[in-house]
Amino acid sequence: MTFNTINIILILSVFLNIALLWYIREVLTKLWFLADNTDELQHRLKLFAEHVTSVYELEMYYGDTTLEALLEHSKEISEYIKEYEEIYSLVHEEEELADAEDPR
Repeated sequence: MTFNTINIILILSVFLNIALLWYIREVLTKLWFLADNTDELQHRLKLFAEHVTSVYELEMYYGDTTLEALLEHSKEISEYIKEYEEIYSLVHEEEELADAEDPR
């Protein structure tokens, strides 16, 4: 190989590495966004399920099949989202470690 060919390959490698670093940063940013929003969604679903439970337990609505089905459905959705919580919890663990190392 000539000196010119090595330079071209080196320059292409540098640009490719920069592009890959940018792409990784973008993917991680989206992952952190999803992790934060999944926590919020889980919290809101829990509040909704508690609200439906309190309405269902009222004397006027006790035994109502529609509310019972709604309550069951909210619990199923909450469990479904909890399956993904483990994936997103890795992001929060990394954030907590970074916060612990950087005492502002």
